[in-house]
Amino acid sequence: VTFNDDIRQLQAMPESLISQELLIKKITGVGQNQQVLLVRADNDQALLIRLKQLEAQLKQWEKQGLLTGYQSISQYLPAIEEQQQNYQLVSQLYQSQASVLAEKLNLVDDLTALADFNPLTVNEYLASPAAKNLSFLWLNQLQDKSASVILINDFSELQYLIDFVNNADDLSYLNKADEISSIFKQFREHISWLLVGAYLLISLLLMCRYPFKQALLVIIPPFIAACVGLAVTSIVGIPITIFNLLALILILGIGIDYTLFFAEQKTQLNNPNTLLAITLSAITTVLSFGLLALSETQAIHGFGITVLSGIVVAWLLAPLAMRKRD
Repeated sequence: VTFNDDIRQLQAMPESLISQELLIKKITGVGQNQQVLLVRADNDQALLIRLKQLEAQLKQWEKQGLLTGYQSISQYLPAIEEQQQNYQLVSQLYQSQASVLAEKLNLVDDLTALADFNPLTVNEYLASPAAKNLSFLWLNQLQDKSASVILINDFSELQYLIDFVNNADDLSYLNKADEISSIFKQFREHISWLLVGAYLLISLLLMCRYPFKQALLVIIPPFIAACVGLAVTSIVGIPITIFNLLALILILGIGIDYTLFFAEQKTQLNNPNTLLAITLSAITTVLSFGLLALSETQAIHGFGITVLSGIVVAWLLAPLAMRKRD
């Protein structure tokens, strides 16, 4: 049995859409498999300067082939200090080349000088149409600090990036898909222990109702059915997820119902009626849950196979719980 808690396996798209997604990701540099760097600074301008410093490091990693691309608001909005430097460079260009350009263009009057320097602030930029699709990169205030995120595409040496972030107090690494996958793993482990506890508790309750051997005959069929459900799922090459364990809960509850009906029947003459009722119940369960095995989504597909095989086995073994009567 192998386990896989990756949330990405819940996504199922046709091949044509997958190819389109890869093409769009290649053109725009933005895709779903992204890591996020959270950057914080004391104020907006200090944050823009810090983003520019990180941009230099990201460009170096991109040249080394460690990542396929990144997206930062510093690519579009420089800090006021850098804006001032750019303004001075353009002013010097006007002073040295304006007359030459006017002469080549046969202009009567010389080119006018630049307007007074007017810096572009973060709020002005975010309010402009140019930042309509980029505003999500700027988080404003976060814990009394200015914050922004940098989207990183497909960083190949993830541990290298994590070590870099751990050495900087103003950086945090975020990966939402991995975070949710970690939560799924914790839930899967908790459900595993809850299943064990449920089997033990039900066994104790059955021993209060029936003799020891009869209680085992009631609990063993759903237990075997659950084991077969996991085994069949693994044999067909599907890793076990939280959804397969949820399927085991269904197998336990429904399988116990089957065995209890046989254990509680009054006379042997009721066997055909009991078998018919349980068979109809098994058919409806297989049709409602077992057909999920036809899903193209791997997690739902595995859930359906587990329920399908488990319920069939629980139905086949349920008559073992019949008590011998005169």
